[in-house]
Amino acid sequence: MKKLLVAGFAGLYLVTGAGATTFPYFENFGGFNPLGSDVDGQGGWSINYKTADYDQYSVVGSFYGHAIALGGAAQTMPTIGTTVSLSHSYVGGIGGLKMQFDYLIADSDSGYDPTLNNRDKFGVSLTVGGTELLGIVFSPKIPNPTDPTSDTVAYWDASYTSAYGTGELNMRFVKNGVYTFSLECAPANAGASTSFVLEVSSSNPIDPHQIDGATLTGLNPNTLSNEVNINWSNSPAQAFGSNYIIVDNLAMLPEPSSSMMVCLAGIGLAVRRRRA
Repeated sequence: MKKLLVAGFAGLYLVTGAGATTFPYFENFGGFNPLGSDVDGQGGWSINYKTADYDQYSVVGSFYGHAIALGGAAQTMPTIGTTVSLSHSYVGGIGGLKMQFDYLIADSDSGYDPTLNNRDKFGVSLTVGGTELLGIVFSPKIPNPTDPTSDTVAYWDASYTSAYGTGELNMRFVKNGVYTFSLECAPANAGASTSFVLEVSSSNPIDPHQIDGATLTGLNPNTLSNEVNINWSNSPAQAFGSNYIIVDNLAMLPEPSSSMMVCLAGIGLAVRRRRA
């Protein structure tokens, strides 16, 4: 089946030393094999948490071809609250970042009890040297708090965390359908702060398009992030069902002005060589 959205960027994949990826970066996971194998160690991706018997928390899954699945694909769930991060190194300024990917959250609904906090969280984060610059978290919410058993569609809200600010993104979406996650960071003003806009869209008629944003005061837009993480935070011992996220068509691109500068630099080099 045809890949969605950003497959046209596949030819722009650039890699530099030590496995770090520079802008622009694209991965559709088509070369990750075989289905059901561990994502860890493939295509420069690594996972932060493995059990003694090497249960797979990230696997190559089927999603319009190949994709990655992170979460309850493990044979044995962790017995304590654990954040599992699937990570890839790259080099890029957070103030010029555009990130986009397709995703689908799979979840079991029956018997949900909010007092147990027993539905998992998912998200994406940008880090440098292990320090989180920006994290977007999808947290489960209850459409009808007075009757938790009515939660048959598993809503999630989005929030952000950072050393430079924390807040809600006033966004709600349901699990049904394929979503597009789109994050754009840019300089907010001359005062060395960064604004970001998060857009979540879907073909689902309940919530076809949602968008929100915030400003991280004090985060210099020239700050380099060196790792992108896709996160799964499972519930404690009473973990709820087989919860996992499937991700496909990941693209990390520079802002248009940066792209233009790269193109102009390449043109200038070609002209210089011709003149020589």
